[in-house]
Amino acid sequence: MATPAADTASDPYDIAEALADAVDPCLTDAIRNDVWGMLHAGEAHIALSDLVRAIASTNYPVPTDILAALRRYVDDDLATSTPDQWGHDVAVGMHRLLPTIHDSGHTAGTIGTYGDAHMPWIIISDAGLTDDSPRDQKVAAIKAWLANNKPGWALRFSATWDGFGDLIGAQKP
Repeated sequence: MATPAADTASDPYDIAEALADAVDPCLTDAIRNDVWGMLHAGEAHIALSDLVRAIASTNYPVPTDILAALRRYVDDDLATSTPDQWGHDVAVGMHRLLPTIHDSGHTAGTIGTYGDAHMPWIIISDAGLTDDSPRDQKVAAIKAWLANNKPGWALRFSATWDGFGDLIGAQKP
């Protein structure tokens, strides 16, 4: 099982993954798709913005540690970017909405604890398999990965579409 590294609480992907996991009940299918797409594209900043807007509009409470990490990330982003840089306006938008987000009063402890695969394909490929490999080999590769890693929100979400949701405990989005 992966353990959180000291610097993961400032990594936007790790924050977005933990945040999406914590607030999934308040997300619409459209937001889930957008967040997963942005995480898959390496745009965690945009995924965070989508999540912040969804949370602010539903008043869904966020675990204390995740909310604190999100606030630090947005504050640091604002402090190091300038208005002419891409993404600055996204940080400003999140900064304006953060005061409306409620603290749940409990700690999730999930930032940085998930394995690094966000799609079953990554696990299958890392095992040296291809799309044409037999399903039982793919299943074995995923089970081996799961023996040492905790599946994050993005992996659980995409596993359903790839036909491996039953292995990961995913629910149909």
